[in-house]
Amino acid sequence: MRKILLAATAIAGLATAGTASAQMPNQPVITTNFGGSATGNFPEPGTVVVRMRARLVVDDGVGSDSNTIQKGNFKSGVYVDGLPNGTKQGNLYFSEYARLYPGFDGTAANGLQYGASMEVRQNQGTNLGLGAGSGNNTLFWRREGGYIGTPTAGRLWFGQTDAAVGRFMTGTMEAYDYEGGWNGDAPAFVSGNTQLSWIFPEDGAFYTTSKIVYVSPSFNGFDFGATFEPNDSTAQAGAGTSTITSTPGQNTVRRNMFDVVARYKGSFGPAAVVLEAGYIGSGVVANSTATTTTAKAKGLSVVDAGATVTFGGLQFGGHYTGGAMNNNNNPLLQGQKNGTNFVGGVSYTMGTVIVGVQYINELNAGRANTTAGAVTNGGQMLHEIGYGVGGTWDYAPGALAYVSALYGTRHQAGVDILNGVAGSKFNNSTTARSLQIGNVFNF
Repeated sequence: MRKILLAATAIAGLATAGTASAQMPNQPVITTNFGGSATGNFPEPGTVVVRMRARLVVDDGVGSDSNTIQKGNFKSGVYVDGLPNGTKQGNLYFSEYARLYPGFDGTAANGLQYGASMEVRQNQGTNLGLGAGSGNNTLFWRREGGYIGTPTAGRLWFGQTDAAVGRFMTGTMEAYDYEGGWNGDAPAFVSGNTQLSWIFPEDGAFYTTSKIVYVSPSFNGFDFGATFEPNDSTAQAGAGTSTITSTPGQNTVRRNMFDVVARYKGSFGPAAVVLEAGYIGSGVVANSTATTTTAKAKGLSVVDAGATVTFGGLQFGGHYTGGAMNNNNNPLLQGQKNGTNFVGGVSYTMGTVIVGVQYINELNAGRANTTAGAVTNGGQMLHEIGYGVGGTWDYAPGALAYVSALYGTRHQAGVDILNGVAGSKFNNSTTARSLQIGNVFNF
């Protein structure tokens, strides 16, 4: 870390040498998932500013769910997920993680703005043989994007970065627990197959792929954006491929994905309003082994819309995503039904404290109702309902304390949800409950 900071300081010093007006002022602490480039502060023409943001999250949680005691659908005394008969899971957890957000912003002498924004996360699932804790995790890039543009022409982003529809996402009501309710950290305290899906197009399926994104400047409260993504793989060196061919069995891979989205921000008397609407479309990779007895995939065709209304500290919001899509914005197989997904809630801000509630209702084809490309279980839908409540206290610059409680259910007839296989006798419904208390440092 010391070498990184020294290198960043040296770069900034070289970029600003001989220009007294380009000295960096003290920067305010700004919470962001997108690095220094998201601050909107641009240097003087002919200079570059280097920023380093960091986040440390430390939390405690308790969770319980349908997977606490394994039951049903086992082979030779061992369940499909590898746990032995009668296995019990602990429900009290301590956890922590750190992230880095380096950002670079420059202004050329002719007024062109350019820069890069990156996100570094830690992977705690890698065993390097160095012992528990520090030896069992590595660092990896989660976002890495650059941009060029001007204040009047807008900004063109390229790289592994957020799609336009994700950048404009409105009404998901995630801010009350600092990171997202059912899109935050609290779901991690229950078993993976009991966690509700978060399929709205701000998730990893949309921001971890390589793409080109255009974001316009604001015109009388209106702005718009558009995205093109050639395929749903990353193009990082050694981590994916920039091309996808017709591969046997590869019939649920999207290709030539695009989105268009518009947003309006305005005030009507005491009410501040934000409205957003967009569309996502794509093709699919042709499955060279598809026959009349196996289902073929169809491209994405998704409507996305959201709104918030704010009166003083009180805010109401909702967001809808629906159409030809499955969980994680995957293409549907023929015979599967379109998804319908809503999330919304209410929050109230009192000075440095925000409290809120969140409600989510999702109906999708689900991940476990296909076998060898053919639709099974009669096309029954996966129905997920969840509730969240919590609050965050900004008790010092860059320091937040929060509490978040969640309850959710999942149901899909003909599917053993816990083990991810077809089955009508066991685990067609699950429940999950979690409570999280934590502290976040953002610098």
